[in-house]
Amino acid sequence: MSLIFLSHGKPSCKVHVEENGGKNGELSDYTVVSLFIREQVHEGDFCIDATCGNGHDTLLLCELVGDSGLVAGFDIQKEAVEKTETRLAETGMNGRGRIFCCGHEK
Repeated sequence: MSLIFLSHGKPSCKVHVEENGGKNGELSDYTVVSLFIREQVHEGDFCIDATCGNGHDTLLLCELVGDSGLVAGFDIQKEAVEKTETRLAETGMNGRGRIFCCGHEK
């Protein structure tokens, strides 16, 4: 998984992690990345989730950007888009995210 963070429209850092699952008492890479995201994303930010999947990361981003921010989520799989839209609606976050069924390269 690769994450690119933008600051004022320019890349500020890129993080690549291999998922190790948090074996032997270590924090999983997902947990580490989640903590990093929580430090980087602030109220009012615009974020992109390039692969929504089940919507867990999209939901986290929507929570962090607050009412004044926005998240654009992309996935090429209709099922992933539907799951993400449902997750956002169930948590009252659907006003903070726009989900698109297409590749992020468009």
